[in-house]
Amino acid sequence: MHKHITVYQTDRDGLYLYETVAHEFELDEGVYNVPYGAFTDAPPSVPAGRIARRVGDAWQTVEDHRATPLWVRTTKAP
Repeated sequence: MHKHITVYQTDRDGLYLYETVAHEFELDEGVYNVPYGAFTDAPPSVPAGRIARRVGDAWQTVEDHRATPLWVRTTKAP
């Protein structure tokens, strides 16, 4: 039977993306194939307007500006 653990995937900036699974290696019991940028400790719960971010060995929460519209200052175009 294949074992697996839950891991928490981040993007290249360390921002939490989603929960996924890491499967145990067939020939190396107790060792899991954790994807690059994923961590075994869960991110903290965050209030609206914030997002979990991985920095070093810990999670922190930061303001979430991913949906904030941006404009080009010289043309004022979105």
